[in-house]
Parts: sequence; C-alpha cells; structure tokens
Amino acid sequence: MRCTVRVSLVLFTLTMGSLPAVVEAQTFEGVVSYQVTTDKGTMDMTQSYKGGKVRTETRGATMLTDPQAGTQTMIMDQQKMYMVMDLKDMAERAKGMMKNKSDTASPKITAEGTHETIAGKTCDNYLVVTQVTREICVAKGMGNIMMAGGGGMGPGGQGGPGMDPGAVIHPEYAAFFKEGFFPLKLSDVEGTNKKVKLLATKVEAKSLDASLFEVPAGYTEFKMPTMPGHHRR
Repeated sequence: MRCTVRVSLVLFTLTMGSLPAVVEAQTFEGVVSYQVTTDKGTMDMTQSYKGGKVRTETRGATMLTDPQAGTQTMIMDQQKMYMVMDLKDMAERAKGMMKNKSDTASPKITAEGTHETIAGKTCDNYLVVTQVTREICVAKGMGNIMMAGGGGMGPGGQGGPGMDPGAVIHPEYAAFFKEGFFPLKLSDVEGTNKKVKLLATKVEAKSLDASLFEVPAGYTEFKMPTMPGHHRR
C-alpha cells in the first residue's frame, strides 16, 4: 500500500506542479485534455471542471481538488480507498521549504502582446519571471482555474516541473489576470529557447455529473502512517 501511495504522489507531483495556482472558482464547465512533458517523458492528462472543483486523471490515477473545502483527494481504485490531503498544510510546507528570501519575491508578469489559437481557443502570451522564467498562454473569459496539485506540491521546481512558489504565496496572479486565468500552454524559457511543458490538446465545454467530483461509494479512507518524531495536526 505504501508503495502505491508513494508512486501516486510522485506522479501527481510531476504532472500537477506544472502551473501556478489561482485559488478561485472557475466558470468553465467541461473537460480539457493536456499533454504534459517532464524530464521523465511525455504523458496525457485530462482535467474536468465544475463549480470550482477539479478532477484530474493521468496514467490511471485520479485526484479530486476542492478549493472551497481546501482539500485534494487521491482516489485509489484498485484498493477501493482514498486519501485526503490538506491544501493549506501543503502550502505551509512549501513555504517552509523556501531556500532564501529571493524565493518569495513577487512574480513579474508582462504581457508579450502575442496571441495563439490552442485547441480552438484564443489565448494571450505572458512572461512570468520568478527565480525562473516561463511563458504562459492564458485564455480569458473561461474564469480562473486552480490546477490540481498547484496548492503546494513543492517550491521552485523541487516538487515538479514549473511549480511556482509565487502562486502559493502571492495573490498577484488573481490580481493581474482580472479577465480570467485559464492557461492553455506553459513553456520554460531559457534565453531564446522555449520548452513546452504543458499544452492543451482539446477543450470540450459540457455539463458534467457532480458525482465525478466525489469519492465513489464504498471506498474507505487511507491515512498515511505518522513517521516517528512527527505529529499530525
């Protein structure tokens, strides 16, 4: 069981840390398919959105994110179990992992004035600079998205490709993107080189059943054993 949980956590750390998190309910309802590229290779990921909740599926693993409740729930179908994680606690842990004051500097966000059409949606390119530089193509009018896992999987790329600690600590993203923050593409920028880390391949607006964002009936909760010398809050 511990091995299964560890593998699932690593998988979500690698994939969900790709985008900054804007902790606001999104208005878009439907499903978006993404292609995620990490040092481990490329994988497919889908996210379903409804009423602020997010369901993330990749490589047979499922994560439910509820910003209002402040939780992420890992679904383990083979074991018919689930594990709940506290987003606030994860964010606090991320802050504690910051190496120095520069890690907590406010992000510098600049509109590049260029546009793209991705998966049938128009998005505008922005350059976001913290301790690393990224280009994010943001669609407007779809509300604000909270990427599952973005609440604090790890700062500065330690917890995954492109995790931005500024998203955990600073409200600048929500303040800057007042017309909506729905990233369809994210690239790491090094000089003149850009490496696409996350790309939306399909956007399908449709009504979704609320049960998709709930723990299946009959599943039991799994709690990670407390390590010696550590205490649960």
